[in-house]
Amino acid sequence: MFNRFLHICNIDNKMQKGEISIINEVDLHEFNEYDKIDFILLRLDLIWKNSNLCHFYGFEILRYLRLVKKLLLPIVLYSPLRKDFFSFKARKDIKFASFWGRGTIYLELPFKINELKEKVKRINPLTFASLIDMSETLFCLSGYLSDKLNHDLKYSYSLDKLEDVLNSTKTYLNDDQILTSDFDFLSNSILDFKKSKNEERFNSQKKIFLSNILEVLSGKEDFISSEKHNRYKILFIEDDPEEFEWALNNLSNSFDIYPFNNYKKAQDFLKSDISNDIIVIISDWRLYENKYREEWQNMQGYEFLEWAAKNGIRGLFALTSLSDYNVNKIRNYLDIKIHLIKKEYLKDKIQWILFKEIIKEKCYDINNLICSLPKAKGWRVSFQKGQSLHEQYNKLRNSTNWNIFEQTISDKSDIIWQYYKKYLNHELEEALQDFKVKFGIELNKIESILIARRICIGLYFNQDKIYQNIKGDNYPRIDVYCIFRNTTFEEQVNKELIKIKNDRKENIRDRANAEENALKILNRNATGLLTTDLCLDINELPSFYGMLPEEKNWLLKNKIEYSTEYSEQISNNYIIKDINIEELSDEERKIFDELDSSIEKEFEDND
Repeated sequence: MFNRFLHICNIDNKMQKGEISIINEVDLHEFNEYDKIDFILLRLDLIWKNSNLCHFYGFEILRYLRLVKKLLLPIVLYSPLRKDFFSFKARKDIKFASFWGRGTIYLELPFKINELKEKVKRINPLTFASLIDMSETLFCLSGYLSDKLNHDLKYSYSLDKLEDVLNSTKTYLNDDQILTSDFDFLSNSILDFKKSKNEERFNSQKKIFLSNILEVLSGKEDFISSEKHNRYKILFIEDDPEEFEWALNNLSNSFDIYPFNNYKKAQDFLKSDISNDIIVIISDWRLYENKYREEWQNMQGYEFLEWAAKNGIRGLFALTSLSDYNVNKIRNYLDIKIHLIKKEYLKDKIQWILFKEIIKEKCYDINNLICSLPKAKGWRVSFQKGQSLHEQYNKLRNSTNWNIFEQTISDKSDIIWQYYKKYLNHELEEALQDFKVKFGIELNKIESILIARRICIGLYFNQDKIYQNIKGDNYPRIDVYCIFRNTTFEEQVNKELIKIKNDRKENIRDRANAEENALKILNRNATGLLTTDLCLDINELPSFYGMLPEEKNWLLKNKIEYSTEYSEQISNNYIIKDINIEELSDEERKIFDELDSSIEKEFEDND
């Protein structure tokens, strides 16, 4: 018989007699009478700790109850959203994976107390073995500890509280992880800086401590929560002032919005976005010149989206109140993937929350597609600490540190390029040196590889200055390699001649054989550097998507002219054109297809 339950909810969600209500995290941490309750009722869209509804902070509380409190009690999850929404999220993000775990069940509001108790009876109880299994597979340890330390390791807390936080964190690490992360040394330093009232050093040491913890846990799968990922940049066009303000009020707390009411200004802005920082565009389908809604703008929303699709890699959304027949007919003619959102579906807060979650999914998928631009095999081969360059770059691009990281890469590349620029202009006052020798940079980290990529791309687009005229032909790959490694074709030929002379007497074919061998060796070495180490496809560099977006922006900033041979075929493969989808890789096809069938259905179901 289920009589008493713990209700974890927002302040305005209390129900009735028979429940114990908890409406904030302080009370939750102080509550210890779990042996006196039969089950827990947990609201997923909690707004504790200044969280927005769309953060679904209830999943953080569920993790706390299972991982920290190690509760076997049945837990009933609830919210106003449909079960399908969370099932979809759970397939994409480990943060929501616990939605499928044993010992829990989901109810959609509204429901009656009798229905609640009947549901609880059907929950299969957890065992300690199944709880351990869930902890390892449905919860992310690195994500949990990151959240815990960010929230609980604060200078304002008492020394006793900080010691408790550090001691409890240590229980999640094994001996090797404790040793590798310098846990004891760093935790003692943090406490010492608290004792000496040095807040600046405290916070600095905390960052190092957290970084080391996450580093040793990097082999475990991580998740990107709404509070930790990069604030994605979105361009928004709406001509109606009232709907313009309404959309801004609902979107600006989750994204960096660049709003326009006129296609021309939006187009001029997007032309300057060489780095492809804008990864989603939301446009009104019908654009009028003025408030009287009579004269059309020269470019309509769907035309702007078509233009934007051919000038970057971006997710496309259109807001419309027009008939489905009219809109779908135009969309089919354009033959690009535009996600249609009916304006009548965006009249309340819940629908906006759902829309923002879909936008975030699309932002993440578009970023992943950008990260897949380098096609060289080495980009996806396990590189450092078991992670490929693709995985490391993807993680960085989606992190809150992306802008700082990218600026650092750009600044360091600028300094190094000045050296090569002087060489190319015959202004270098010293002999050219090998890249590694001159700058002490080993190609063993994602940072150094991204820097070296830019230098080699810069050299490639200065072919008129690096051309060696090897046997009367042009070998851009070898020319780039020779500058980067400070060698020449002639030097390699001389090395081969020495080998030949050491093996036997000279003959008239020695020079020709040496040149042939030198060309093979240089070509092999150049391929090793550019294709294997730097994951550059020289043949693709002149094409529209031959480089990462920020690399093109770096070339422009350094006034390095590069070919802009725009290939419609290449563009269409990335612009999500349905007729070409069979030509894409499995990963790219999955990115394109995953949200298509669900977006309109989600809005219709939640209307």
